Amino acid sequence: MFSFSSVALFLALLLSGYLSALCSSPPNPNPSQAYKNDRVGGIAGGSPVVFRRSVILCFSFYHALLALTFPSADTHICRYPSHLNPVLFTWNTHIVACLVLIICIGAPIRLAAYRGLGKNFTFRLSPPDRLITTGIYRYVQHPSYTGLFTVVTANFMFLTRWDGSLACWLPGDIVEKMRGWGGLVYCVIIFQMLWILSMRVKDEEAMLHEKFGKSWEQWQRKTKRFFPGVF
Repeated sequence: MFSFSSVALFLALLLSGYLSALCSSPPNPNPSQAYKNDRVGGIAGGSPVVFRRSVILCFSFYHALLALTFPSADTHICRYPSHLNPVLFTWNTHIVACLVLIICIGAPIRLAAYRGLGKNFTFRLSPPDRLITTGIYRYVQHPSYTGLFTVVTANFMFLTRWDGSLACWLPGDIVEKMRGWGGLVYCVIIFQMLWILSMRVKDEEAMLHEKFGKSWEQWQRKTKRFFPGVF
């Protein structure tokens, strides 16, 4: 029999995975004619999006299933259950922080941006029909990136760690060799994410400035890019 705690964590992880996949899914089809300068447009639609969404859903369901059966995971679903880090499969401060970042902060911000832009929100850059400065856009210029970065970072903190569900299929000698390198690897990944994000923001701001001119400049001076009153 499953405990109430394990069932609750299972459901929370499923919700987290669903919201993470939703944040990686375009709310509208990509435009037939994208903006001329969209340097990361190649990963913003089509097969890359389907691949990312599928990976998120698969990893999330598998992690939730392991949490439901932890610590007695069947060897048919986890070859090396002894390699699993208990911190990632039981209720504790770390897992709660990750789930709160996704369910209560990152995903709501990202989905609020979806609603705010409506039909103008596409993954490939395309000039919107009007400048949105209401709703969440009254406070920040790029809330969708704030939300997405929060969701992705929180998922890295528990979902793709090699002492997490990946450890089920990694022999002990490989796990030992990887031990201690996690922080460096994730710093490199986050740096790459920030680099891609900076390019997207520059391209998007150039597009909006070109389309709306002084209206965009006035709004840009009154708001911050990612966090209200900070930066």
